[in-house]
Amino acid sequence: MKTITCRYLPPVGPRDPSDPVTKPLADFVREIPYFLTFDLIPPLSVMNEEFRSGEDDAGMSGGCMWEPFVITQDEFDELVQELQNRGMRSVEPPQWVKDKTDWHIWKFEYELGVPSEEHERLSREEEKWRQLSKHAEEAGDQDRMIEYHLKAVEAGQALASFVSPYIEQYRAKQK
Repeated sequence: MKTITCRYLPPVGPRDPSDPVTKPLADFVREIPYFLTFDLIPPLSVMNEEFRSGEDDAGMSGGCMWEPFVITQDEFDELVQELQNRGMRSVEPPQWVKDKTDWHIWKFEYELGVPSEEHERLSREEEKWRQLSKHAEEAGDQDRMIEYHLKAVEAGQALASFVSPYIEQYRAKQK
């Protein structure tokens, strides 16, 4: 199995990454924060999008950094088999699942019953304001950056309010 060298980002305190650590791909992928939630294995396109990014920083949940890479279909098949041996599930998502955002939205529908159309609309709205805020900050426009940041927060609150009842219902069933 392919090995990956990564550096971990701590969840709190100074954000200095750890010393490099090399491990099998199956171990590495399990340590990316929130990537394998619900023990569901993402499709190859989503895996490679994540791997190409070179970093997943989940803020207070920590994260990791690595040299960007992609895996082949054969490597993916081997990874899926190993993850299934560890109790994870491989489920074929619908054709519209193409990227990490689609995957996240679909797995919430699959596992929690969150309606994907509204979830997608609210997610894209939040992301739009986050991107506008980032661009305004890069352009040195502090007023617009703050305005867009506040709109992103409002959109995020709307998204959280929409998803929360489904999460609460899921947690209640888990008890």
